[in-house]
Amino acid sequence: MGYLYDGIEGFIYPPDGPQHAGTEAIYRSYHPARLDYAVYPASLYGNMMLEGYSANLVHLGWAYPNNGPRPVIQ
Repeated sequence: MGYLYDGIEGFIYPPDGPQHAGTEAIYRSYHPARLDYAVYPASLYGNMMLEGYSANLVHLGWAYPNNGPRPVIQ
């Protein structure tokens, strides 16, 4: 499909663990017409549903947004 490896974008906390302050849910959905999966934050959920990524919704875990300062994780 023309995808290239882009490296590690970040790390997520497990979905069955607590939500840490400042994190948001990360989802994976499938688009049956495109035969494509997408991974995205909860803040983009509505947009992804409008795009057609509604099949097989999976909550992958919790992650800090990819903007602004990052907390120190130990």
